[in-house]
Amino acid sequence: MHGTGGSGTKSVTRSRRRTDRPPVGYPTAVRFYFDGSDLIAREDAAFDGVHPVKVRGPVELSDHLTAVVVHRRHEGVVAAAAESPVADRLCVLDLVDPLPHEWAEAANAAAVTRR
Repeated sequence: MHGTGGSGTKSVTRSRRRTDRPPVGYPTAVRFYFDGSDLIAREDAAFDGVHPVKVRGPVELSDHLTAVVVHRRHEGVVAAAAESPVADRLCVLDLVDPLPHEWAEAANAAAVTRR
């Protein structure tokens, strides 16, 4: 025993490792990708130092949207809601129980491939 009077082994076994998977059912989010250079060039573009660009007015999806990435289990909902001019930009991924960073990396790769 050192200092605290407890066993270090007990402390380690009670802690969660950062690599532990989240509970089954992590909700994968729909991710939207836009052409940043077009948005930056707009007169209503603003820069707050946190986001790459903010647009203060409406954004026409058919002009600026480059990809919509969705998990296979949500494909029907998103495809039904997608307007016809952007329906061809839908990317569907089928990952099994991805961690949040795994979903983000796969979605980013799919969007880049789409461009």
